[in-house]
Amino acid sequence: MCKNRVNGRTVAPMEKVESAEMASEAGSGPGRFQARRAWMIPLLLGAAICWTGRAPAADAEKSAFSSDFSIQGFGTLGAARSTNGDVGILRSIRQPRGIDNHWSAKQDSLLGIQAQYRFNDQVGATLQAASYYNEHGSFKPNLTAAYLKFDLDPRFFVRIGRVPLDLLMLADTRMVGYSYIPIRPVSEAYNVPMNYVDGASARWNLPVGEGVLSLDAAVGLAREAFPRYDFSGTKTAKGGISYEVGSWQFRYFYARAKLVNESDIVRRAREKLDMCDPKRGSAAPPECAALNALGMDISPALRAADKLSIKGTTASYQSLGLGYDDGAWQMQFVLDGMRYETPTLPNGKGFHAFIGRRVGDVTPYVGYSRSKTKPKTLKSGLVMTVYPPVNSVYQQINDALDGLMKNSGMRLDSETFTLGARWDFRRNMALKAQVDYLRGGKNMVATTTDMDSLNHKWNGKATIFSVSMDFVF
Repeated sequence: MCKNRVNGRTVAPMEKVESAEMASEAGSGPGRFQARRAWMIPLLLGAAICWTGRAPAADAEKSAFSSDFSIQGFGTLGAARSTNGDVGILRSIRQPRGIDNHWSAKQDSLLGIQAQYRFNDQVGATLQAASYYNEHGSFKPNLTAAYLKFDLDPRFFVRIGRVPLDLLMLADTRMVGYSYIPIRPVSEAYNVPMNYVDGASARWNLPVGEGVLSLDAAVGLAREAFPRYDFSGTKTAKGGISYEVGSWQFRYFYARAKLVNESDIVRRAREKLDMCDPKRGSAAPPECAALNALGMDISPALRAADKLSIKGTTASYQSLGLGYDDGAWQMQFVLDGMRYETPTLPNGKGFHAFIGRRVGDVTPYVGYSRSKTKPKTLKSGLVMTVYPPVNSVYQQINDALDGLMKNSGMRLDSETFTLGARWDFRRNMALKAQVDYLRGGKNMVATTTDMDSLNHKWNGKATIFSVSMDFVF
């Protein structure tokens, strides 16, 4: 695997600090870490920082396999606030609460530990756990990587177990903030829900010309559940190709998932659409009696209900990126797109550009990102009549369908201008300060937490101020 450079320094490939390889902010199991005890997380981060200060990490390439067993770690202590308190701006769709007009250390703070054991030169084991703000509103640690790695050839390896889905340019991870320059990956470009699978992955590195061509693939079952959808059991496959030559990196990958669970909001809407289905008999609501008495045909609504299902449909994501990193300048340009087979979820596309320039130990940077989703339409086929009792039922059905199409999807219509600076003030530690100017309409379901405020209060503007300290040890 190719090394990652951050501000002119080589940091461990994510094989070594596979924090990268971990799932970006996922979690599982009921969270019992009460909100009133969230102050413990900054203390844990502080303890890790002190450890780092006491014993600075040796060069990652040297320390990763200097013995049969090794332990490494990573973390971020961050705080952020928004100028708009009407909605919470999410770092990830897995988080139950976003950044609002009060300073909070929840959204960006995390701590991770990774243990590795080498059985021999060809076989090794990796176990990784991380604590971060998850879908339960807690910081309960989560197992983000657990696999055996087989180096079948100096250029080819296979991993079996809980393996990561690599998604970023110039850094293989979203969770190790030290491995990239900004405080957080841009949500418009990297708001992909699944971050790891229980299965297998492989990578093959080939010298081509003056550079290295890499082919990678991963297959398995997702094990992550989010506030709006449970991806557990989803069959997932991903393939990618990249080419690195000199300071340039070209990368393309495609991922596809077969969704196996139904959404609660879709389930409720379907129940409303087929509430007057003749098959329900006496279980149908009393107001359906007027339809049956008049012989009204509701089969169009029943057909619409059948189309709403998310279960059994496919979703795909693809990304094309160009990156540059010569130790002083770092640039990346990414185009990505998401497509859903179901009409319930809208297709979308995004663009992200980033430029940073290192001057001494400080790297000022600017960024721009834009996302746009294409709404899908689905009508019940029920047209108002001259009978008020019938119209009342029809209106309930139409309102349920319209509400679903507005609020169930991964809509992400927004743009963000970013300005910030990173200061590598000591070895393996960096301070960052960042301002994001967010502009977006009411179609920002994927990055906000309060639907009612989004629809009625949100003025489409927010400025987010963030500070963080990243470290590896």
